[in-house]
Amino acid sequence: MNIIGIGQVIAILNDLQAKRIINEFAIGGAVAAVLHNEPISTIDLDIFFFLAEKDDSPILSLGAIYN
Repeated sequence: MNIIGIGQVIAILNDLQAKRIINEFAIGGAVAAVLHNEPISTIDLDIFFFLAEKDDSPILSLGAIYN
């Protein structure tokens, strides 16, 4: 299992914003709850984001993120 730190994740998200692949993002789930509750150990990270490019297709493509 390849685990990276939250700082690296934020750097990647900022890079995706700079490349205009995503617009805004938010971190949710257990990681966000740590800010308001007792600290807990968690290895998952929920990220919510808006894609920058709008497509008229009814099928969503995440190709820009994977590229």
